[in-house]
Amino acid sequence: MASNSSAVFLAVARVSDGAVLALRFGTANSKERADLDAGLKRMIKDASKLAYPGWRSRNGGPGEGAPSLFGLLDEQAMCLVALGVQGMYPERVAHQCLGELAASAQHLVGPARLEEARPGELGPLLREPLRSLLSKYGNPGKIDKVSDVHQKVDELKGVMQDKVRKIVETHASLEALELRSKSMSESATQFLKQSVGLKRQLQLRNLKIQVITGCCVLAIVGYISLPVLSVLS
Repeated sequence: MASNSSAVFLAVARVSDGAVLALRFGTANSKERADLDAGLKRMIKDASKLAYPGWRSRNGGPGEGAPSLFGLLDEQAMCLVALGVQGMYPERVAHQCLGELAASAQHLVGPARLEEARPGELGPLLREPLRSLLSKYGNPGKIDKVSDVHQKVDELKGVMQDKVRKIVETHASLEALELRSKSMSESATQFLKQSVGLKRQLQLRNLKIQVITGCCVLAIVGYISLPVLSVLS
């Protein structure tokens, strides 16, 4: 189980000539160190036969209880990074550690120096990354718990992003509805103004007709009344 396993060894080696450029041991006795050294040499030999980026391997130790090795080739298939472990160490966590080590080596050293460095030359430069990774991945159970927390945080972030997106979409819909409502209100106001103007025009027209009709009536009455007034006078 992960609770009974631990990381005890890290190494960076060049595949082309088998040179071990840097390594660090954790809690491993002399026999375990010898087994890990031998296992590393075998793994370098196996990697040199294939040598493609991202190549992975796991070699079991010689005998029950012996440490085993995880290996990974970097993106240039130039260097092999190896992790020695005790017990049933989770493969996912092991390759996560090796990925970080390969990235650190490329960042701190660079391809040119990795290709030209002598055996052991990069030990001082990579001492701190090796120490830090052995400490970080010494107990894989802690890494699994941290990974679970990160996964839950990522899931929560995804849910929150979906909610924010929906809120933004709803807000945009409300804004569109508000603009449409405002446009309809302005149209209604304009129609009301036009209606009032038309009503006033009709009222004025009716008034003119009434005035004209009254004048016509008075004229007709006056015309009819003139002969009568003439006879009376």
